[in-house]
Amino acid sequence: MNTMPCRTTPAAAVRNQRTQYQRIPMFTSAAQRNFLCILALLFVASLSVTLAWGGAMADMDAGLPMPGGWTLSMAWMPVCGQSWATAMASFIGMWSVMTVAMMLPAVAPMLWHWRQTIHHTTPDVWMLLAASGYFAIWIGLGLAIFVLGAAMSELMLREMALARKVPIVAGMAVLGGGVFQLSRWKARHLASCRDMPAGCAEIKPGIGPALRYGLRYGWNCIKSCAGLMVILLAIGVMNIWAMMLITLAIAMERLMPEGRRIAGLTGVAAIAAGLCLLLQSVWF
Repeated sequence: MNTMPCRTTPAAAVRNQRTQYQRIPMFTSAAQRNFLCILALLFVASLSVTLAWGGAMADMDAGLPMPGGWTLSMAWMPVCGQSWATAMASFIGMWSVMTVAMMLPAVAPMLWHWRQTIHHTTPDVWMLLAASGYFAIWIGLGLAIFVLGAAMSELMLREMALARKVPIVAGMAVLGGGVFQLSRWKARHLASCRDMPAGCAEIKPGIGPALRYGLRYGWNCIKSCAGLMVILLAIGVMNIWAMMLITLAIAMERLMPEGRRIAGLTGVAAIAAGLCLLLQSVWF
């Protein structure tokens, strides 16, 4: 007997969709409040540690006065008998805590969308894995920054003529970061970061997918925040006020409806600050 292929009627398709929808975990407002409370506590803790760490380093580290009227921070080199490995570990620890404080407000929507849409009975596990992937790539960036900063510090200590140009380079870096904020590259990657959490529904639970999603989201975030991070490094990675302003700028451009316009305003302000730094460095 020939059997005809089974065709799904529209009504059956609707029933299948309803059945699949019922298998998706539904989270109450209490779950959302708990989620926000945990993130708030983590943010306050990381911010407190960052402020305490920055204050302690400011008390212990007066810096090394350099030609050109700037100060070389000891964060880029061993002090008090430290080895390079210990200095790097100290910097990475500071960078990791600071990154959590800076990026947690911006990454919170991705974590919540992941938890809300994952088709699994334990969504918190995969959410934590996605967060681990996200912050792991930022820690990798911190490692690269330390290596570059240490190499540049050694060069400045040997070449005093180059050290005199550092204020000009810092002003140009702030100016360039502001121009980046107005670029199409920035607009494209900012839009990707703002839209990417909606893709959580396409991700299946698993260690690999969760980590890959976090890494990919972190990489997009780094590309979007490149200009702001250059500004932070030019002003001083241990400058607490600069860190707080950059954190506010990242959160506003990522979470507010007019994020692209906010990024543009931040760029205009950075361009003005960069020009002021350049004029000051040339004048003196």
